[in-house]
Amino acid sequence: MKKFAFLWIIFLIAFTGCGKTGDFSGQYEAQNPDMDKPPVILELKPYGKGVWTFDDNEVSFKWEVRGKEIWLHTKTGGLIVGNMKGKSIWIQLPGVGEFRFMLVK
Repeated sequence: MKKFAFLWIIFLIAFTGCGKTGDFSGQYEAQNPDMDKPPVILELKPYGKGVWTFDDNEVSFKWEVRGKEIWLHTKTGGLIVGNMKGKSIWIQLPGVGEFRFMLVK
C-alpha cells in the first residue's frame, strides 16, 4: 500500500507541478527594433504550441509556463526564457535587446 501511495504522489507532482500552459494562450505583439518593419508577433496557441513571427520569418516552438517564466522550446533544441508580468511577456535576446510583448488578442 505504501508503494502505491508513493507512486500516486510522484504522479501528481510530475503532472501538475510544471509544464503548464494555463490561460496564457493568445497573440502578443512587441515593437520591432527596426522601426520600419511591422511588430514582432508571439502567438501562444492552446496545448503548448506557438509561432514567433518577425520580418518575413516564422519560428514554431512549444511553450510552457514555469512559475513566472515562460519557456519557449524551438524545434532545433533552443530555449528562450521570458518573464511574465501581468499580461506582458518580457524576453531578452542576446545581441538584439529586450522585447516587451503585450497581449492583443
